[in-house]
Amino acid sequence: MAWDFSTEPEFEEKLAWMRDFVREEIIPLETLDLDWATFARITAPLKEQVKERGLWASHLRPSSVAAGSARSSSG
Repeated sequence: MAWDFSTEPEFEEKLAWMRDFVREEIIPLETLDLDWATFARITAPLKEQVKERGLWASHLRPSSVAAGSARSSSG
């Protein structure tokens, strides 16, 4: 059984932004030996960028996602 998987064009744009964001902003942080306070200070503006786009990330609570972005649930 074949499964045809496709992504909506609007979400594909978000995926492209996420790929670039991780490659350019997150991966370079992995090479640094940072204490927690420094890491938190450096990543705070990155978290804001994610929130501004209405995206959720594992380091953000769902309630902190930018207002106006709808989250749907099924079940």
